[in-house]
Amino acid sequence: MKCALLRQQFHPYMDGELDAPTVAKVDNHLRACAACSRVYRDGIDMRRAIKRHATYYTAGARLREQIEGSVRLTKRPAQPSAANWLLFPAGWVGAASAAARFVLDTSRRSVSAPVFACTVMLLGAATFYRAAPNEQDHLPQEIVSSHVRSLISTRTTDIASADEVTLKPWFDGKLDFSPPATDLHAKGFTLVGGRLDYLKDRRVAALVYTRDGHVINLYAWPVGAHDAATQTLSRHGYNLVNWTQSGMFFCAVSDISKAELAHLAAFIQAGRG
Repeated sequence: MKCALLRQQFHPYMDGELDAPTVAKVDNHLRACAACSRVYRDGIDMRRAIKRHATYYTAGARLREQIEGSVRLTKRPAQPSAANWLLFPAGWVGAASAAARFVLDTSRRSVSAPVFACTVMLLGAATFYRAAPNEQDHLPQEIVSSHVRSLISTRTTDIASADEVTLKPWFDGKLDFSPPATDLHAKGFTLVGGRLDYLKDRRVAALVYTRDGHVINLYAWPVGAHDAATQTLSRHGYNLVNWTQSGMFFCAVSDISKAELAHLAAFIQAGRG
């Protein structure tokens, strides 16, 4: 892959928008090309700096109350939790319905044309913000990309051990939380080690299991959300199972079946119950 062509892929690569074969090509080139690796690292540093120092603006209390009141009128389900990474079409319908009612209500009042136009524009922007895909939509692809990178790497683990007494102290000081490290060899899932990874702009734990020669990455990090039931998804030939338990988000990804991943999830949930 030529350097100029690869650098065009940097932004979708950072956002987890590339398919698995393209991710593998970019990874291979970055390992082989020091110049592109420097450019890529500079891009990552710039993103972090912008996110850290960017100025954010909060909507006024009156506008917030009007928008939230209109949305409540739709009686649509609550917003998805941190573990629920899909936005369903019903969310778009509900937000559009709320916007339409609010605009009609406003149009019946005696307001000037500029004020009405400004209201419509602000409401449209706020409604789009609520309904448009957020960063959670990229999470499955980001996880799959991380999984593929671990498979093509010379090392799938930073520490090779199935012993919780060894793994937990290794993670201490590297993370601000303690990930589970349960060996499920008797259940058909062998814990082979763990490593640090980087997802959603933070360090996360990756526990590595194997089953019949297939590698399973179990990612975990705290989200502070309520418990959420197991969900399944497929991306680019890989299956993902995620859930939230005791304030932690978990996602297992592999090329084994969804049913097998669901079994792994159930065993881990039972161990933390």
